Amino acid sequence: MHDQIRGRSADPLRIMINRAVEDIGTVHARLARAVVVFTRPPEGEEWGGLVATFADPDGNTLQLLQLPDGAAPP
Repeated sequence: MHDQIRGRSADPLRIMINRAVEDIGTVHARLARAVVVFTRPPEGEEWGGLVATFADPDGNTLQLLQLPDGAAPP
């Protein structure tokens, strides 16, 4: 997914929608119980945050994002 993309996007209209959450583990568990299929479970990023990736029913790629402690929300 997003972490595997390098270089300039082949699709200039490609966007990634992120939803900032305070507790990615809790939100991930709740969505998984609701049968949301994650293509990437919550994982740590080199910048200190956590990211989880899934698709909505229309196939749009969405991400949950937990910022590192003390970081300002986007």
